[in-house]
Amino acid sequence: MKKIISIFILFVGSFLFANVIGVTPISEDINNSNALFICDKLEDTKLFFSLINKNKTKEFYQNYCKDSSKRIIWFNKNGNFTKQSLELIKSIKSSYFHGLNPSKYHKNKILYYAPKIIDNQFNRIEDRYYSLNRVDVLLTDAYITLAHDLYYGFSDWNKIIYFTKLKKKKFQWDRNPYKIDMLNYLLKYQKENRVLESLINLLPDFDEYYRLIEVLKYYRSLREIGGWDKIPEGKSIRINSRDKRIPLIKKRLYITGDLAEIENPKNIKYNENSLIKAVKFFQTRHNIKADGIIGPKTLSALNISLVTKINKIILNLERYRWLPRGVDKSLYIDVNIPSFKMHVLQFDNEIFSMDIIVGKKKRPTPVLFSDISYIVLNPYWTAPKTIVKEDILKKADNIIDYVESHNMNVYKISPSGKAKNIDVYDVNWSNYINKKYVPFMFKAKPGVKNPLGIVKFMFPNRYSVYMHDTNSKRLFKKEKRSYSSGCVRLHKPIKLLKYLINEDGEDYSKIENILKKGKNHRIYLKNKIPLFFRYMTTSVDKNYNTYFYDDIYGYDTIQIAAIKNSNKKLLK
Repeated sequence: MKKIISIFILFVGSFLFANVIGVTPISEDINNSNALFICDKLEDTKLFFSLINKNKTKEFYQNYCKDSSKRIIWFNKNGNFTKQSLELIKSIKSSYFHGLNPSKYHKNKILYYAPKIIDNQFNRIEDRYYSLNRVDVLLTDAYITLAHDLYYGFSDWNKIIYFTKLKKKKFQWDRNPYKIDMLNYLLKYQKENRVLESLINLLPDFDEYYRLIEVLKYYRSLREIGGWDKIPEGKSIRINSRDKRIPLIKKRLYITGDLAEIENPKNIKYNENSLIKAVKFFQTRHNIKADGIIGPKTLSALNISLVTKINKIILNLERYRWLPRGVDKSLYIDVNIPSFKMHVLQFDNEIFSMDIIVGKKKRPTPVLFSDISYIVLNPYWTAPKTIVKEDILKKADNIIDYVESHNMNVYKISPSGKAKNIDVYDVNWSNYINKKYVPFMFKAKPGVKNPLGIVKFMFPNRYSVYMHDTNSKRLFKKEKRSYSSGCVRLHKPIKLLKYLINEDGEDYSKIENILKKGKNHRIYLKNKIPLFFRYMTTSVDKNYNTYFYDDIYGYDTIQIAAIKNSNKKLLK
């Protein structure tokens, strides 16, 4: 189904391009002519000026010319555009729908030459040959660049890192580790006449990616009709109160589809059930408490500009390209950091979800992908070095109370790495507050006081984070839940535990007995469960309802700065 959608959205209509511009046969046999073509003029730098992948494009032709008797790639022997070239041209034009910039792939230059070549609008044969050479190289460079952007993304990662450091933010983000040699990739599929298929295969394989494409189209269509007016600031509008802004709010909600129809356009009393329902739905879509009160948060969300939302959608389309392809989706777990939600899915269908607590701004939860490999019941908790230095030692005056309230043992680490249990009373903790190295380990025993609660879910990652229960549930009452030191706290961890144990074909009653006894125990899963920690500030459900979340770590701002620095035309 996704392939059908992708063909329709991105590539369908390649042949319409040929029908619109027409194809006029050219009598000369290109490959048998006296002209010097690509393989003969490979070092002519005029063919390669202003190309993005100049060196890669040259390298491709060097490889191509070794194995082929053809003089050019994207035209037949009569100088007509091939089916593959028409598909590529259409793909270049349609890249706009994926939040990409077609101009980057030489769209304007190619379309400038195309009618001239097709209608043979040349006074000299040399001019026609030059144009064929020129467009052939442009199409090859366009393919290499477009293929790269569809698979890896268009963002300059070094610039993202640079702006992150500039803003002094902690940035831990894993990208798709699987590499493709785009030169050999093009050689393979071009020889097999499968250029269209090759581009489709590079696209993200998440259903939501294609829904997000449709949402981008929708918001761009709203821009075409003028978008929405700004709603004036003022006091909160409560149900059954009167306010002159009500007609304007109705219009605003109608434009984005939150309100199906406007019943009484001039009514300034906030009492219509359809409007109250629309406000609550809008609040839900923007991760605001759905109480129906049009307060400062709701008003601010209503006034987010259309351009800002379009840019946010483009950013999130890009983040899908950073994810690995081919992950088994028969069962997987998706943690979306800005939405404070964890979802369990089977073939992209949600089984259940739950609230989560994620890392605070100074200790953000990393973006990663891994597999849940084992579960720890009644875990110990060893305080990370950052928590020891930034939390525990800063409470040096009452550190004894902290250790006792968390049911902890304290160990002194010798230079050889051996740990010796010590009495917390025997140390003058104030001496270590400003020390870079603290030779102590704080370890909480299993039990109700343990910060990890009674279960944690483990998966390999280079950030030493995991998902776990918590001994303090009060923070789940908050709307914005970024309070941890990087790990993800689960509101209903036992629900996830039961589900994974049952899916693994085990008897949960045995697990329940271990939990009750308070014994530390590991369960290794027979089937590892794919897990994504993502940072998506926009999402789209299966009903095409679009949700927007706060940029809690400022990554949207950084990504926009990096993109505008290198590709000013992409974002408005």
